[in-house]
Amino acid sequence: MNTRITAALLALFVVGCGEDPVLEAAREEAEAAGGAGGGSPEGAPPGGASGGVPGDPGQMAPGVPEPPKPGIPNEPPPGGGPGMPGGPGQPGQPGQPGVGSPTGPTYPVKGSLVCAGCKGSFRIDVFDGDHGDLGGPRPSIVTRAEVQSAGPFTLDVPQGARVWLSVFNDEDGDGRPGPTEPVGDYAENPVVAKGPVDGVVIQLKRRDPPGQ
Repeated sequence: MNTRITAALLALFVVGCGEDPVLEAAREEAEAAGGAGGGSPEGAPPGGASGGVPGDPGQMAPGVPEPPKPGIPNEPPPGGGPGMPGGPGQPGQPGQPGVGSPTGPTYPVKGSLVCAGCKGSFRIDVFDGDHGDLGGPRPSIVTRAEVQSAGPFTLDVPQGARVWLSVFNDEDGDGRPGPTEPVGDYAENPVVAKGPVDGVVIQLKRRDPPGQ
């Protein structure tokens, strides 16, 4: 038989008999392995792990930190707190009730209060100006002292200060001079504290009732 005719007959035989049994068995085995879950599902991330894609809902964008939680301001209350000017335990401002002792170096001022027939305590106010000068600016109180009876007193004033001393007898205990309570100013005001001062004598006199 001719060689060409033999080759043609062999090709027709292969086509007519279908797929090679070996190739067919390998293909079926591969398909069976894939159907049993041996492969990764289409579209799954490498390694078979599931996860969101940046930009998807519930996923944070890369490089964007979480917003900080709002802080709670801790501001001090108006008027100051403990240890602050105007706060509890601190001296008041000059000219206001509760004026404390002067800060910084001081000199003592010593003297006596003279008030015949007076009763109750006395308050000595130390001004930085003449409070009797009605035409000028109102002075402020530098410091003050309270004594329980007429007689000797001692108070401290800032070194080098020029101050005016005024006293009233607080007979009714209300903390302020009444219309008829005894009052008095130091006759030699002002006092200049270039050093310790002694011998200050303040005479108090009862005032007449208003209208007299």
